[in-house]
Amino acid sequence: MNSRVCPVCGAAFLPRYGSQVCCSDKCQAARRKQQKARRRAEFFAARDAAFERAGLPIPKIEERGSVRIERRGTCAGSIY
Repeated sequence: MNSRVCPVCGAAFLPRYGSQVCCSDKCQAARRKQQKARRRAEFFAARDAAFERAGLPIPKIEERGSVRIERRGTCAGSIY
């Protein structure tokens, strides 16, 4: 097989199988993480555009440590 260049680290390598893209498991995990972040960003951009087209407030996402809080506007109410 011909040598390939890893898209993550730029190292040249000989693939072990035909569909191998990255040179190591570490680079494979990094590539997967990048792709997941890109898909997540695309999803939220499409969601925000849909809310804007519908005339609804765009959700606000706040991260507090490992907790994600999503707000979609204000709500008046009481627990009593």
